Amino acid sequence: MAVPDRGPAEAKPSVSWAGIRPRRVRPSEPRLERDGKGEPLVAVLVPRFHIGWVRALAERLGFGDVRINLDGPGSRVWRLCDGAHTVAEIGEALLAEFGERIAPIEERLPEFLRRMKRQGLVTWDTEAGAERGQE
Repeated sequence: MAVPDRGPAEAKPSVSWAGIRPRRVRPSEPRLERDGKGEPLVAVLVPRFHIGWVRALAERLGFGDVRINLDGPGSRVWRLCDGAHTVAEIGEALLAEFGERIAPIEERLPEFLRRMKRQGLVTWDTEAGAERGQE
């Protein structure tokens, strides 16, 4: 991941993270608010319940999906998690758009992606990502 050098004390991102290509697995919808470039911020839709009949009953009662509202950097990451962009490319795009506001990107971006994966919002093929990162 091409990031500014912050000195010898800080860890560099691993090659395996740089080559991973995350992709969205949950639906999203645009919000009314817009970021600095005029693109709509994103709300990710997550099921409130995961058991089929409970979910169907909850939807009939008006308790549908939960909306997770992402801020500008989060919305940008979400839009770039399309399976075509690597983590390194996503980091470079974030640095170009948000600058020092998101520093240290080499720590924050992998943590954000880990959290999104734990919540079932994104996925990636770890082995293929690591191999692509070493090309």
